[in-house]
Amino acid sequence: MRHALVVVDGVLRDVVTGQPDELGRELYQALATVYRITLIADRQKKDLLDKWLFREGFDKHLAIDFNRYDDRLTQIRMIRASQVVDLVVVPETDLVHDLYDMGVPVLVFVHPKHFGQATRVPNWGELTKRIEEDRLRRRRLLREEIDGY
Repeated sequence: MRHALVVVDGVLRDVVTGQPDELGRELYQALATVYRITLIADRQKKDLLDKWLFREGFDKHLAIDFNRYDDRLTQIRMIRASQVVDLVVVPETDLVHDLYDMGVPVLVFVHPKHFGQATRVPNWGELTKRIEEDRLRRRRLLREEIDGY
């Protein structure tokens, strides 16, 4: 079974009100049918988060990783150092380029109700260019490999 990392605050929980996000809940339930889920949480009281998750019906995850680092990217890198990660679901748009460069499929969950104008929109043109360059490079390598036989 595949393994997904899902951020709690901003995907499952509204960062302003602390209430569950219904779209985030639906995404969680859908992912749980195909992925083993590890939740990614910021530094907070484990028992309070466990109670909130249970009370709100988020009970299909494998584990919770509490961020012991200064940033989310380091947290994800550390998880990947010890286990295979097939998908990362984040609300932080500024991680898109770094996760792509690491070779990690990323799903960005941005709900305007939670973030409004505060969220920096990633440079999609730059990301599209990187993806196209990567696709062409892989095609060239495949051609070279085939021609080599």
